[in-house]
Amino acid sequence: MSALEEAWTVSRLARTVKQRVEQDFPATWVRGELVGLKRYPSGHLYFGLRDDLAKVDCTIWRSVAARLKTPLEDGMEVFALGTPSVWEERTALRFNIVQVLPAAAVGTAAQAVERTRQALLADGLLDPGRKRPLPPFPRRIALITSVAPTGTISLCADNVSSGLEPVFSFAYTRQVLMPDGTRREEEVA
Repeated sequence: MSALEEAWTVSRLARTVKQRVEQDFPATWVRGELVGLKRYPSGHLYFGLRDDLAKVDCTIWRSVAARLKTPLEDGMEVFALGTPSVWEERTALRFNIVQVLPAAAVGTAAQAVERTRQALLADGLLDPGRKRPLPPFPRRIALITSVAPTGTISLCADNVSSGLEPVFSFAYTRQVLMPDGTRREEEVA
């Protein structure tokens, strides 16, 4: 059989692409800017979601659109949860959205945490393969708290006031970030 006889049809190619895309992607959060928002009489919303390098066509079906808490507008930056799909007739990628959060609704602190998490992921520091088992009897435990460590004080007081022999001792060290960006350690008794 020749290569030409084994050639796929366009519809087979489109169907295979659709199956691969729709089977291999879990629901995913995507951040981008809304462009070309169109509301149809059916209640469905169609628009693009873009960043500096790419754009994907998106759909919000009527049942989801009816539950949106914030009206969507062109130029709005959002976090969108959805799944990619392929429109077979045009072999066009489409992102079907089930939840939308305006980027402004996600606090600055949460965005900073997410940036840190992404940086740690990029460096491989959150890779499960890097995790080590806990020793049966650890020699030192780090407790990281806020600037006002009331939890640490309470834990220390409970340990001392129980009347039992302390199982562990505390060495409390505080790191202070100086105005010039350097860190200074202070040992607290």
